[in-house]
Amino acid sequence: MAVLAVTAVVCLALAGLERRLTIVLLGRDIAARTALSGTTTRDRVVSLFTDLRTWTPLAYLVVKFGVGLLAVLLLTAALSTGLSMLFMPLYYGDPAVYVGLPTDRPVEFHPAFYVVWNNLLVGVNAVVSVGYWRVRTLPQALVVAGGGLAVSLATLNALNALAHATGWLTERLLGGAYDPVGAILGSGEE
Repeated sequence: MAVLAVTAVVCLALAGLERRLTIVLLGRDIAARTALSGTTTRDRVVSLFTDLRTWTPLAYLVVKFGVGLLAVLLLTAALSTGLSMLFMPLYYGDPAVYVGLPTDRPVEFHPAFYVVWNNLLVGVNAVVSVGYWRVRTLPQALVVAGGGLAVSLATLNALNALAHATGWLTERLLGGAYDPVGAILGSGEE
């Protein structure tokens, strides 16, 4: 029972922090409860553990972990690719700078699909070669930089949309949840 109580308090405190960040950074209006229903301490504790709005912050934190991983993936993979493409005119002529693994031949993938049909094995094999393209002139570098600008802007817009979707999710899952930090500090709504 003590582990459950500690888990509930930690989840509610972290959800309160997320609620405050969403209010400040995204300008959303998310009300929280700072008072529990019931007249006795036992009634308040029972209402805390039996109210669904106590446990939605736990689901929110699990979903927010996945959203955070997606944001880190977008930030590191897509934005770093876009920025490296954007700055291509600055380093395209340097032979010591390269991206990827230098190989003497292209990388090949061999996808295959097989199906048994009337006691026959029917299949499709394909070979996909992934090569490289070396930028050697300034016009080529400017074309790559234009693509890098497009990739960077698309990534920033995707991150912005992800932030607004997270704000909507925060508003739906944390609206009306009990906020122990707000109860201690005396802020929020009942």
